[in-house]
Amino acid sequence: MQVHELPPKEKASAGDLIPIEDEATGVLHHIRKEFLGGSGGGVDFEAIRQDYKAQVLLDYPDYYFRLSETDGMVALDSSGYDRHGAYENVTLGVPGLLDTDDDGAASFNGVDSRIVVPRFYNREDATIEAWVQLKAPSVQGSIVHLGARIDGYGFGVGNGSNYDQAGDYFTGISEYVDWLPTYQPLGQTKHHVVITRQFEDFFLYLDGRCVFKRTLRYIPPTGPILIGAGPGVRHLKAVIDEVAIYSTALPANRINAHYKAGKGL
Repeated sequence: MQVHELPPKEKASAGDLIPIEDEATGVLHHIRKEFLGGSGGGVDFEAIRQDYKAQVLLDYPDYYFRLSETDGMVALDSSGYDRHGAYENVTLGVPGLLDTDDDGAASFNGVDSRIVVPRFYNREDATIEAWVQLKAPSVQGSIVHLGARIDGYGFGVGNGSNYDQAGDYFTGISEYVDWLPTYQPLGQTKHHVVITRQFEDFFLYLDGRCVFKRTLRYIPPTGPILIGAGPGVRHLKAVIDEVAIYSTALPANRINAHYKAGKGL
């Protein structure tokens, strides 16, 4: 099987970034020009902290699906790389899950809904991020999955120990290695969910805080990116919003910043 790898990730050049100190925190930030007012000055750091899309783009995602389309078959990639996905039996234009943004989200039926992004993604360090709200008290399935059934990883919802059985617990998986149980119930409220991987170290975050860590054998994924389902199975009955994938393991403070931006905290 031929692996269609992504081209090398292009970071912003030095000329695209302006070093400015946040006077409220004393932290020096290198801010992208599009977030600046005028010619390199007048940065409203508070506005950036509260702007969810700005927070995501500051960390340079490889993929960023806002899932705000109201019609059509294309899940647009807002990362700037135009690596779009394809909707399959997904209901579009439902209310979004951010408290600070009125963009819509996508609803998955738990039977045959999914988004397929036909690219392999086998970075040794990575982060997967999404917002989710379950549509029933007890469900089972995948929120986001990278790779095939024999070698992928990602996160979903199930009975606590896995998501081949129904429940409302946030759970990760490294295929053919182990489940990553957090034993954190989601109920039917809105949640920010993240998995990061630093080679063999996996971390799961729920609503801005780390709830699971484990070191596991790493198997490079060799299948497509799937949203709302796993490879062939594990369709989830839920609303999903703001899916982003990064080629770095985001640190805890950046994950918390994303969560706060989405909640308006």
